[in-house]
Amino acid sequence: MEAIKPIEVIKPGIENSQKINFIEEVIINFKDKEYNIHFGTNESSSNKEIIIKADLNNAKELFYFQKKYDINEFQNFSKIFCMYENPKEIISFLKTLKYEIIEKNDSLILKFNIFLPNGDCKSLELNLKKKLLEQKSIIEYLLKENNILKDEISNLKNNISNNHNEIITLREENKKLWNEISKILMEKSFDSKIINSLGEIDFILDYIKQNDKELSFKKIVLLYRGSRDGDDTKICHNLCDHKKNVLIIIKSDIGYIFGGYSKIGFEIKKKEYEYKIDNNCFLFSKNMKKIYPVIKNKKVICNINSNVGLNFYASLAIYNKFMNNMDSCVCGGFCNKYFTGLKNDYLINGGKCNFKCQELEVFQLL
Repeated sequence: MEAIKPIEVIKPGIENSQKINFIEEVIINFKDKEYNIHFGTNESSSNKEIIIKADLNNAKELFYFQKKYDINEFQNFSKIFCMYENPKEIISFLKTLKYEIIEKNDSLILKFNIFLPNGDCKSLELNLKKKLLEQKSIIEYLLKENNILKDEISNLKNNISNNHNEIITLREENKKLWNEISKILMEKSFDSKIINSLGEIDFILDYIKQNDKELSFKKIVLLYRGSRDGDDTKICHNLCDHKKNVLIIIKSDIGYIFGGYSKIGFEIKKKEYEYKIDNNCFLFSKNMKKIYPVIKNKKVICNINSNVGLNFYASLAIYNKFMNNMDSCVCGGFCNKYFTGLKNDYLINGGKCNFKCQELEVFQLL
């Protein structure tokens, strides 16, 4: 891998005035895929960084893989480079004859055999995190693709010899591109301390879309967070009552992530309990990636008083000061008859009935 002329590239997601100088580049063919690996530096008066970036060539992917290292962090991570003070000197010796690439859902692992100037061969493993491209760049790209598809559809319409199925196929491609825009904007609006990305709850969002054709949501807005707003159920009700399409996500004290969804939402009843039918509601387990739909026409949406949280009958019950006591519970026995698939007692919390919340978040789908 010979040194090439520096390539000046704008950093995704930050101001154009801050730039990366990629000073080494190599194309790696591995398992029928072609990766473009950049080794670069970002230097300022106060900081020096090494940036390793990987793109998958010839593929319409809306993400890339990247890792930034502070110069000291990189030298500690890879002791073989401690002799170099200048990041450019370090990168100039990242030359390899042997490599391996491992693809994961959220990262790309690069394994190199590095040949140093003295002839020694050392191993280096880099774990690059998956990142979305800059929102503006993605939308510009998708809009361009959209215009191309429109032109192709128009040409097909004007040419009667072409099959009608081709137009349908292109329209489907067009629709997929706009769905990509929607996902990107939704990801930007999603703010959770429990879930790292919407990809982790795709199974929930897909279920809602498939089972509620009337609902077309483009944003997922945080209404309430226990650690931010306090674990007083009165506050929770004040922020969340009378909202429709409500998704509740809980992380319990033993690390299980679960919750529920209600289309009709919740409210406080001062005088007496009230249970309502919501045939769109369900419970879920993120650990098992399972949905437990409500049994039709069962009254499970529980409107009680301000000392009780947003509850699904007794199958999932949240009580006041839920981050400081073990009063909240998932119930087994007779309570499981309200949701399909909850056959084992306390299933969604790993077999334990009562729990304390590490975190509780409430979102609205808009």
